[in-house]
Amino acid sequence: MSNLLVKIMFISLGLFISGCGDDKKTEKIKNKYEDTSLTDALDLQMLNQTNEAMKKLDKNDIWSGYSLSKQRIYMIKVDNGKPVGGYLINPSHYVNGAEQLGDNEDQGLNVFRYDINVKEAYKSLSANNGNGIYSFDYKVSGEGYYIQTYDMASVDINSGPADGSIRLLSHELFHSYQGKKFTQSSDYVQEMNGYPIQKNLIALSLLMRDVMKDLPTKLTKQDALSRLEKYVTIKSEEIRLDSSNGLLVKNMGLWQEQVEGSAYYVDTMLGKGIFPYAVGVTFFGSDGYNLDLTFGLNAQETFGWSYFYPSGASAIFLLEQAGFDIKKIEKGLSPYAAAKSIVSIDENDEVRLLAQMKIDYPWDLIEVIAEDYYKQYLSQ
Repeated sequence: MSNLLVKIMFISLGLFISGCGDDKKTEKIKNKYEDTSLTDALDLQMLNQTNEAMKKLDKNDIWSGYSLSKQRIYMIKVDNGKPVGGYLINPSHYVNGAEQLGDNEDQGLNVFRYDINVKEAYKSLSANNGNGIYSFDYKVSGEGYYIQTYDMASVDINSGPADGSIRLLSHELFHSYQGKKFTQSSDYVQEMNGYPIQKNLIALSLLMRDVMKDLPTKLTKQDALSRLEKYVTIKSEEIRLDSSNGLLVKNMGLWQEQVEGSAYYVDTMLGKGIFPYAVGVTFFGSDGYNLDLTFGLNAQETFGWSYFYPSGASAIFLLEQAGFDIKKIEKGLSPYAAAKSIVSIDENDEVRLLAQMKIDYPWDLIEVIAEDYYKQYLSQ
């Protein structure tokens, strides 16, 4: 996976975002038009990926009800740090100065070339402490658009298609969906810099990675339930060991698994669904999410933030494989609470299972790595 998601995940800490689209179905504004010459190979690749993502999500086999087909999107092409073109996807009315792509170029989308204010739009991404990559509710002709940049690295037409751009788009627009459909827990706080970084919690995070490292992969219901028992056991132990005043393992970590874990689940499953080479992609396998500090993130960023993406996504995948309706997570349910509702283990079972996991997985090595990472944290 591209590092694009990792690059921006510490910049945008807002929980739920709305307003970058609506439920109004957009149609092609012209019924008949001539072929056009408004794109290059990179643009066509981006548009094709966008259409493939829309078709895949519309099948409702990733997250029922979540769709890109009705979202207004403004994609800005960047070359060497400069905006060189833009495309409006799904406009609900004609925008003055925009040129509609012909059937030969539109890749099945309702899409217009729109370069008139591309410099202004690109500049807006960095305004007001913006992340420079994406934003919500950028106004074009009075209507809000989700706006995002793309370039060769995130779409990549030389060595083959890259998934960075389309996965970022689907991830961030899922947050917009969450703003409309998810119930937010009143306990949810986001305090990355206050999240407890303890040697024993680091070790449990690394154990979780080892338990979940092959996911997503097809499992039987019984295998999924067995893995969920391990997930519940590890999370329960994390909650028990939490030394933070705000009980952040419970009040932040569990809800980060709901919010960021579900978005990461969606973008990962989408990538696996539309890119043939992504068959072997795993939740914990990508740079920034594999809990390996050599990637460049420090311990606070890794174990107080990025950990929840793959741990939450893994739990959600297991819930789905176990036959649980993951749409219930929208109703203020954390993956941990959902898992506890379908596995039959008590505290004594958890004690025994944790002891068994320390035998079945390389716990001695995990503790050595955790000690090293904790020393790095203390030296920050």
